[in-house]
Amino acid sequence: MEPTLRLEMLEEDNANERRVDLDLLPEVREAAHVREFACKLRAEKKYNSRVVPRKLKTGDLVLRRTLRDVSSNKLTPNWDGPFRVREEVG
Repeated sequence: MEPTLRLEMLEEDNANERRVDLDLLPEVREAAHVREFACKLRAEKKYNSRVVPRKLKTGDLVLRRTLRDVSSNKLTPNWDGPFRVREEVG
């Protein structure tokens, strides 16, 4: 059985469109990279606008967040401490 004219045209069109898509692939990747970078910048700006920088001095009392493990449950404390700052690092 011979392929119909419609099938022949469809195969030719599909092959041409596929070549065009493959030629445009680097440009599409670059555009996606630019969008990703812009999104990360917006997220960073939003985070930095809400965070309050704190300078800790020697002798300040601080709390430390506890690590969750298998034995923890909802009644396990979220914080350890208070601890006293001994020295500034960094």
